[in-house]
Amino acid sequence: MSEKPFKQIEQEHKKAVTEHFSKQAKYWRVVYHHDQGKADNFIKKHMMNRRTTVLHFLDKFAQNRSLRILDIGCGSGGVMQEVLKRGHNVVGVDISGEMLKEARETTKIYPGNATYILGDIERIPLPGNSFDVVICVGVLQFLQNDKKAVAEMRRVL
Repeated sequence: MSEKPFKQIEQEHKKAVTEHFSKQAKYWRVVYHHDQGKADNFIKKHMMNRRTTVLHFLDKFAQNRSLRILDIGCGSGGVMQEVLKRGHNVVGVDISGEMLKEARETTKIYPGNATYILGDIERIPLPGNSFDVVICVGVLQFLQNDKKAVAEMRRVL
């Protein structure tokens, strides 16, 4: 009995994660927005607490400066929206085109300060040393190779 090579397993896993989040894109937009629809209250509360914590630390770090921020695994744009409200420039990267479509919709009232890129956290399609902050909420647990992802985030900082 032959085993699949690790690279093939990684590719299949990435494909499954992409498909899952592409199918769930509208749901995640509801989770991150108080005024839209109904979502599981436990999940919604948990995700909103994550967002609040990230934004608290971002505000402390920014100290009234405008920053260039990468939101890797930006999903439906819930964190991006709050970052844009604070006057920062943000690049949202996600492996799911459907999630990016939701992010564009979520952040459309902030034209000019957001960029959206279809991409992979393990191969961030951006130059090194190009961001002041990297935000990565709820992503690492879905990866096969979190060390590679962390190295990529470090590279772009």
